[in-house]
Amino acid sequence: MGTLMTIAAVGAVILGEVAEAAMLAFSYSISEGLEEYSLARIRRGLRALLSLVPDQATVLRDGQQVTLDPADLKTGDVLLVRPGERLATDGTIRTGRTALDVSALTGEFVPVEADEGDAVFAGSINGTRAIEVTVTATAADNSLARIVRIVEAEQSRKGAAQRLADTIAKPLVPGIVILAAVIALTGSIFGEPRTWIDKGGAALEAMGRIRAVALDKTGTLTRNQPAVVQVSSLDGHSREQVLAVAGRTGVPQ
Repeated sequence: MGTLMTIAAVGAVILGEVAEAAMLAFSYSISEGLEEYSLARIRRGLRALLSLVPDQATVLRDGQQVTLDPADLKTGDVLLVRPGERLATDGTIRTGRTALDVSALTGEFVPVEADEGDAVFAGSINGTRAIEVTVTATAADNSLARIVRIVEAEQSRKGAAQRLADTIAKPLVPGIVILAAVIALTGSIFGEPRTWIDKGGAALEAMGRIRAVALDKTGTLTRNQPAVVQVSSLDGHSREQVLAVAGRTGVPQ
């Protein structure tokens, strides 16, 4: 798409249509900017998710409280989580009963009651009482880290429609460029050069504006402009009644 837009813009400048070239460049820049903005928002969301992990975690070892970096936690460590503190990683409650704020993870704003033996997750906020939690996952493999990995993997994965579009674009884009060049060259030889160069550039411009390609269930590529070509009514119903039913407008039959 970028190649086609560039060629079309250069062709417009050569033909003296500077305003058209500027409009092409502006519209393309806007679309690219919006795409980059959406990706930036996703990245900010992922960073905000990871920031739910506290900077330090308190671990009970040999009856003593030891402050560690969450990255140094190991499976089997016992965390001491005081009221108002966030869980540094996933685990199960060893002793204590509390209410956990898990809204940042699940969107559920009502605190969740948790008792001994219940699973708890990184980023949850301990509410009412201090609890001891046995670590069941390291910082690199807890629920927050897995969510981030899943989102990143889905962002990089191409869907079936995008793969189909890429497959079509590989032969289509060079073909359109060659066709535009042939139209411009042939027209320049046998007709008015400016007119045919303009037509060739218009073909490139039209291709550059394509954002998606849709096919119906039979595999037919259409212009996405359906139109009623004939209406046949039965049992005394009028043409308007048939169209109303087809369009589900609620008009009585």
